[in-house]
Amino acid sequence: MQAVLLTVWGSDPSIRFGAGIFCALGPGPEVSCGAQTQKGGSVKRMSFRQEVECEGRFREKRRGVRLNSRAPVAIEWEESNGGARRVEAHTRVVGPYGCLLVFPHNLEVEQHVRLTNLANGQSAPAVVVWKGSEQAEGWEIGIKLIGPEMDFWGLDL
Repeated sequence: MQAVLLTVWGSDPSIRFGAGIFCALGPGPEVSCGAQTQKGGSVKRMSFRQEVECEGRFREKRRGVRLNSRAPVAIEWEESNGGARRVEAHTRVVGPYGCLLVFPHNLEVEQHVRLTNLANGQSAPAVVVWKGSEQAEGWEIGIKLIGPEMDFWGLDL
């Protein structure tokens, strides 16, 4: 089978991962389409049916609803020299167990912080679980709340 089309390919060289959609044309009238992922040097192809099943498994791992929301927050953490820092920012997405926020400082994954929802004053310990690339507004940071109240955001999630 000879691959003739590969589209919607995205990759992140920093973690050596890529994913895309492929169509391959065989020697006869056969056409095979599906999804393709690449981790490191290995490539895994799967049919669209397998991809949908795989996507369903990932979707089931979500613990709650996510909602696009620009909520004002404050992040507090200890710097390496022992000094405490507090910086205000805003969220892009909120959920019952965390948020995605835009932050002007470069925090490290697994760094422990304290997140305060400035709209209602609720505060909870948290940990940085994901860091995106730096944008003009700052870094996109994924935060996991540790033992939050279910109404932390003041929304029905």
